[in-house]
Amino acid sequence: MNHPHEEVVERVLNQSIDLYGTDVHGTMTVTTDGESVDVNTQHSGEVEAQDREGEQQEDLSSNSSSGCINLNTASNEELQSIVHIGPDRAAEIIDLRPFDAVSELTQVYGIGDGRLGDIKSEDEACVGGS
Repeated sequence: MNHPHEEVVERVLNQSIDLYGTDVHGTMTVTTDGESVDVNTQHSGEVEAQDREGEQQEDLSSNSSSGCINLNTASNEELQSIVHIGPDRAAEIIDLRPFDAVSELTQVYGIGDGRLGDIKSEDEACVGGS
């Protein structure tokens, strides 16, 4: 958590080096022919230098104040407080972010309609703070 540190991000960006992160780009595929490199990402975006520790604290407080566990911002540990979500599923949720709806949890291995129904009836999981 809190990686990479904002100083590292600033150093890389100041050197005009392309910077990728799964938190911004999701799944990435890197291919090479031995001379050139091609990076394909699941999502577009730019990694920005920011106080990630402060950002995380803000996200935690917004999750608890709104009464929901935001699938797009919650930590691995917070996600595990949702019914049927253990460490492996929490990690997969983080890898699959962002989600537009709770119903998209069926993309996670082992979550089908039955478990999704339990998650929705618990009414703790949300996206976008609602």
